[in-house]
Amino acid sequence: MKSFLQYVAYTILVVMVLTVFSCQIDDGAEVEVNNQRTFTAVSSTADLLWRISLRDGSHDNIVDKSSCFDVNFPYVVLVHGMQITVNSGQDFMQIERLFDANEDDDDTVQFVFPITVTTANHSEIVVNNQNELTALTAKCVEDGNDEDIECIDIDYPLTLYTYNAKQEVISTVKVDDDADMQLFLAGLGESDFIGFEFPVTLKKHDGAAVIVNSNGELTTAIENSVGVCNEDDNANYNDDDFTEERLTSVLIGCPWAIQEFKKNNENGTPQYLEYLLTFGGDGSAVASDEEGNLLAGEWSLTVVDYQLKLRLAFETETDFNAEWFVYEIDEERIKFHTADDVDKIIFKKACDEKLQVCSEAFIKEQLQTCLWVVSNNANTVLSNLKFDFSDMRIRVIATNNVVIDHGFWTISGTTIVFNNLSNDLSIYNGEWEVVACSTVRFKLKRGEEQIILKKDCE
Repeated sequence: MKSFLQYVAYTILVVMVLTVFSCQIDDGAEVEVNNQRTFTAVSSTADLLWRISLRDGSHDNIVDKSSCFDVNFPYVVLVHGMQITVNSGQDFMQIERLFDANEDDDDTVQFVFPITVTTANHSEIVVNNQNELTALTAKCVEDGNDEDIECIDIDYPLTLYTYNAKQEVISTVKVDDDADMQLFLAGLGESDFIGFEFPVTLKKHDGAAVIVNSNGELTTAIENSVGVCNEDDNANYNDDDFTEERLTSVLIGCPWAIQEFKKNNENGTPQYLEYLLTFGGDGSAVASDEEGNLLAGEWSLTVVDYQLKLRLAFETETDFNAEWFVYEIDEERIKFHTADDVDKIIFKKACDEKLQVCSEAFIKEQLQTCLWVVSNNANTVLSNLKFDFSDMRIRVIATNNVVIDHGFWTISGTTIVFNNLSNDLSIYNGEWEVVACSTVRFKLKRGEEQIILKKDCE
């Protein structure tokens, strides 16, 4: 009875599989294959299945800067001298914060070896030192040029049937995940025919389901998904995949101060520290320098290989002129670098610097808030002094917090009059026109003379 039941079960399985393969097994082992229901190990369908089931290693690029493998948790790293145990992806934020706190340092991660990595084909390798890790990284193809397809996935589990034409052996295989699929494909031979139990469900990068009922539909769905999403296969671990529209909205929302600037491997930060960049929705850009001069330019955003590229073009301040790629974005800053990684610029949000209408009420209210320093006129009598304009008076404060002079001021419209300043400061008595205003900065002019007042609330 037991043998009979096994025979019945085997007969049912053969009928099911032969329906898939449309086979005719004679003494000569001649097989007629239904191409819409079956494929071979060396077919384009098998190659697409191999590519779609490769493991994506880009999620931990902040530590290993490689998208073709990822480091198995847990492991220990050293970042700027601090030891961090990485138990999950949530610990990457701690590493990122250390990077952000050390802008002038080389952001590198040192592993405490040995570590274990999982490669694209889901195999594990023990790495014993930095040389072995460097050699492994050098084999990777980055920036989205690798072979894996990440914009669509198989919705597991699924069932496959195999038929070996030489051995006339029929098998049923259940595949639960990408690792199983890689293992299954690796074990196939040239004489093997493979068929799916259709329908098969695929999931696109946006979560949409695609149901296919034949090899042709399966192949088309996968091929149509190649390159349609940002696979994020680069070392820019914190670009947050900003869209062109979102970054445009962020750029035009506020002025941006220059926090760090490097050009041709030279540090230009001191030269541009007082600069502000304002981006208009019409593609216009304005750079204001430390003396309040406004420099006209243009800007545009494009997407190149799923990376956002900011093009700046100024007529006079040509150091800014370049094609800048976004490599990190957070709530307050945007970091850019050129394609060759030689030049670097960091924008820091400066919403308080947004220009305001210079009304008498606004000027009067703002100048009486906090202290003020003169950010231009270096190496003059104004250097290293602070000014208190509260109560319509002028108190001049030296670096030792001693008041060294007094005066008073009046205002009519946008004209300020300084009075009663004495000694070396007496040359600043008289009328000054307020020509630019913000909550933290004022530009005053008298003929060819200029004073840039910057708020100091510390």
